[in-house]
Amino acid sequence: MTMKTPGTPASKIERTPVSTPGGPRAREDKIVVTVRLRPLNRREQLAKDQVAWDCIDDYTIVYKPPPQERAAQPASFTFDKVFGPASVTDAVYEEGVKNVALSALMGINGIVLDIYIIVS
Repeated sequence: MTMKTPGTPASKIERTPVSTPGGPRAREDKIVVTVRLRPLNRREQLAKDQVAWDCIDDYTIVYKPPPQERAAQPASFTFDKVFGPASVTDAVYEEGVKNVALSALMGINGIVLDIYIIVS
């Protein structure tokens, strides 16, 4: 005797509309990724720390492997917007954070992450 596990009838499954990239709902569901490369702080400058990332344009950053990792290849990453170390906080807010913050006040999900990595 074989026992069959009861399943949910197809007519009872709620279906979520799928948005096709570039389709009519694409603008509603857009995820925007903005990156700010911070400058070295005073302590890092005094310690002669090296910058690990280069901002090559408004959209691309490149990882620069440390000299002891000569075999490692530089890796590049592209985003919707990149702010280099010389960017001022006002510009980062106006172009990268403000719309997310205001959208959140209107009930639209948004996340602003501030990640500060310290390696000793």
